[in-house]
Amino acid sequence: MGEWTDAMVDRIMNRIKVTAIIPDALVSDVQRLARRKNLTESIVFALREWTDLQRIRELNRTIEERPLRFREGFGAASTRELSRNSEPS
Repeated sequence: MGEWTDAMVDRIMNRIKVTAIIPDALVSDVQRLARRKNLTESIVFALREWTDLQRIRELNRTIEERPLRFREGFGAASTRELSRNSEPS
């Protein structure tokens, strides 16, 4: 085998093989609900969905603690007017 390519290094560095004991019923549910072509894709999909949901919950907590504030006079009407009066790019 010749030199290592970036693609080879990427496959090694950005993937991990895991042995996990997961209940069959849970695996079946994940595969059915994820609708992916194999178990690996189903699990990756489920993990991404879960992490995305956790990030949204974290963002919601942050906004709850420090709500967004808009400047005085900001609103839909003023934004439309600003948009109408600006030159196209």
